[in-house]
Amino acid sequence: MSASGNLASELRAWCDDQEDYADRLWEDPFNSDELAEADSLRKAIKDVRRIIETHEEANA
Repeated sequence: MSASGNLASELRAWCDDQEDYADRLWEDPFNSDELAEADSLRKAIKDVRRIIETHEEANA
């Protein structure tokens, strides 16, 4: 696997971990800051996944 393939795999794993964390925050928030953090994480995850897909399409 290439270096970019390894990075893509690591970024996907990061996204999965962060999605789990965001879900836990969203399901049982301590305060509104945690809701905002969960929302920000979801947006970041969406952006990272889009970057991975764009990169893979460009290198296909």
